[in-house]
Amino acid sequence: MMNNASIELPNESFILPKEIAMWPPAWHFWLTLGVLICVILVSTWLFYKRHTSRRYRHEALKLLINIDEHTSDSELIRLSLESIRRTLITEKKESLASLPTEALLLRLDQQSKTKKYAFSSISSCLAHGLYRPDTNLSSEQRQQIVTITRTWIRKHHA
Repeated sequence: MMNNASIELPNESFILPKEIAMWPPAWHFWLTLGVLICVILVSTWLFYKRHTSRRYRHEALKLLINIDEHTSDSELIRLSLESIRRTLITEKKESLASLPTEALLLRLDQQSKTKKYAFSSISSCLAHGLYRPDTNLSSEQRQQIVTITRTWIRKHHA
């Protein structure tokens, strides 16, 4: 004998509670969401501020990228020194930028953390190249000047 009737429980309202709604979430959800949004906004603002404050580096590197084999040696030296001095002036180091070229390159080498890309290896070319009428640099020297200048612009902490 099969009975199709369901069993009735005497205290059904206590045994089977109503569903608990998923919305609105607990109070700490809103606190966590607010903190997360604040962190994202502040980090975005700081990244943008850092990017705009270092824009001078990108502009100086663009000058050096446009150098090719048709650029004269004196023009290469002038662009290199000009980029270094503009970078120092942008960083509010006018006293350092106003030093004579030899003293400037020596001071930059002293402040540099990497000795691999030191200006001392090319200081005679940079210091006196503009004032010689017959400045002739080898392709290796030209490449060294560009590489060392670009590395210094990217990694300096004036």
